[in-house]
Amino acid sequence: MTEYVDYSCPHCRDYALNTFPQIRREFVASGAVRYVHHDFPIPVNDWSRPAANAAREVQRLGGDQAMFAYTVALFRRQDDFSHGLFKDLAAELNANIDGEKVRQAAKTGAYCKLLNAEAKQASDRGVSATPTVYVNEEKLEAPSANSLIDAIEKAQ
Repeated sequence: MTEYVDYSCPHCRDYALNTFPQIRREFVASGAVRYVHHDFPIPVNDWSRPAANAAREVQRLGGDQAMFAYTVALFRRQDDFSHGLFKDLAAELNANIDGEKVRQAAKTGAYCKLLNAEAKQASDRGVSATPTVYVNEEKLEAPSANSLIDAIEKAQ
């Protein structure tokens, strides 16, 4: 299962907060499904790329689980994005993560090369909107939990 999301996209927020948790519980946590996250900052607004850069710095500093928790926190605070928020959320979620480094990554675009490569990969794969999720090669745009479950069960 591969997802392409934009942190500023309200549809991605809905997917991340209301759809994906069920999929994570039922399939990803058990290891039945391998989950891959890709950033695809369209951008919805000027915060799409800084938020993705912040999340990638959290991943570098704290690992995949820290990034997942940070992603959820970002989507919950999507309407409040600022460089200060990126710093504060990182520090709140994990005392071992240097929030200032996260703020700097967001501000300087530290992961622009990675984000550009992921955007190209997404475009090459036919992604034009977020969230887009692939279950193997089946493309689902703004999927519901039921459509994802159906695709996963069909792929198994």
